[in-house]
Amino acid sequence: MRYRLLAVDLDDTFLNKELQVSPRVQQAVIEALKKGIIVTLATGRMYRSAKKYAFSFLGDIPLITYNGALIKYSRSEREVYHQPVPGELALTIYRRVKGHFHLNVYQDDELLVEEDNQYIRDYSKIAGVPFRVVSNIEELLGKKAPTKLLAIGDPEELDQLWEETNGEFRGVLHITKSKPHYLEFLAAGVNKGEALKILAQHLGISLTETVAVGDSYNDLEMLEAAGLGVAMGNALPEVKRRADLVVPANDEDGIAYLINEIILKN
Repeated sequence: MRYRLLAVDLDDTFLNKELQVSPRVQQAVIEALKKGIIVTLATGRMYRSAKKYAFSFLGDIPLITYNGALIKYSRSEREVYHQPVPGELALTIYRRVKGHFHLNVYQDDELLVEEDNQYIRDYSKIAGVPFRVVSNIEELLGKKAPTKLLAIGDPEELDQLWEETNGEFRGVLHITKSKPHYLEFLAAGVNKGEALKILAQHLGISLTETVAVGDSYNDLEMLEAAGLGVAMGNALPEVKRRADLVVPANDEDGIAYLINEIILKN
């Protein structure tokens, strides 16, 4: 099978533990691009956070961001797809989470919080984006639907919230974990797998010609949608079980292995 599109998760997949793209991975991506393979990022991160990793050497490509809620070109900034969380549902989640967990709200590709604390400072540093403290998130949500909401807190307590809200909002919200301490709330039907389908159709590429690679729960739909679903060596056990292939870990340049030994040899 000749693969034409490679969709790569960012954190703990494309990036190493220093949050960098290693020279070996970058060189492998360049070789793939020379062969006419489109390489894009599929991440839970904001568009403004993801684009800086694409801008330097991937060219003008549509990026899958916010776990699939926004697909937008990295240079021209042309929007392909955007599905925000409906306003009333966003307000319900805000009221449910407030006082129990820290909450990030993403609106117009801006990171909004009601409190400056260690959670948002750590998140802002990792994502490489600024945040803005606003006095009344609820008022803003009433005016405009957000792209995503993200609760941050204790992993076990978030697991409990995940179980409760999955039952309560089944069919009207998509709720997933990108990291043990991150619980993400998206519009129904929004996930990386659906975004991959939309992107492949937009590019005129068959899903059988796509490869997707990731490490966490929010990558599962994408791995299942792709022609070849790949888990990193550092991926969660469930992700490895449901993948077609497991490659070395992110700190072992697993993406370079995937490109050089699997994609380019096909």
